[in-house]
Amino acid sequence: MPSISRDGSKMVFVSTRPGQQEVWIKDLRTGQESALTATRVPKWDPQFSLDGSHVAFAESGDIFVVSSSGGAPELVCKQCGEVTDWSPDGKCIIGNTPTGYAWIVDLASRRKTDLLATRRWIATDRFSPDGRWFSFIEDAGPRGKYVYIAPISEQAVPESAWIPVMDGEVWAWSPDGNLLYVDSWRDGHDCIWAHRLQPVTKQPIGEPFAVFHSHSTRLAISNQVEKTMGVGGNTIVFSMVERTGNIWMAEWKEQ
Repeated sequence: MPSISRDGSKMVFVSTRPGQQEVWIKDLRTGQESALTATRVPKWDPQFSLDGSHVAFAESGDIFVVSSSGGAPELVCKQCGEVTDWSPDGKCIIGNTPTGYAWIVDLASRRKTDLLATRRWIATDRFSPDGRWFSFIEDAGPRGKYVYIAPISEQAVPESAWIPVMDGEVWAWSPDGNLLYVDSWRDGHDCIWAHRLQPVTKQPIGEPFAVFHSHSTRLAISNQVEKTMGVGGNTIVFSMVERTGNIWMAEWKEQ
């Protein structure tokens, strides 16, 4: 579950090297790594604040914030599910519950409010770089998943204001906010695609285009349950899983 800082210099991720899922941080310039948590409770989806000074993450459904230089994590949202991004000004975070309820939390007041006015199952994703929009997906069951964009508002955003983009799962915005990177099966494989957006209205322009093909059976994006991606500077980070297997032969002997 990697997340990269906006300037591309640091990455946070979840590692089981201590024997349990903990949040780790890595300096991509020096290669130095260190653990940010050590509670021996499973962690999920660490996310950098825009300036890289703090990291938000989920632990057993609760949302915590910790300094990226270390320290004691602070509980900011009880039983909220998962956090998926910070607002560019660092004042809010967005996320969703396992039941598909999308929320936004004001970090100063700890006030949680509805992000979308809908009964559909929603998974939130990212703020646009200017903080005026956010991306999310609808899980439509047998019809698959679809990516949308909606404007940030003081009120829950109605379905009439949703902008449909393409099939798949949202992963990230480009630094200028004019591209949306999507995990999609549109070519029969689980690959990274991008769709250009109109700078002002965020309406999709033209057709999606492939950014990274993942067609291998052994090493692939599809070989995992939790798929995340981050964009920072001129770098895209994402996880893949390598699967291998062996066939053994034994001699059968009658007893």
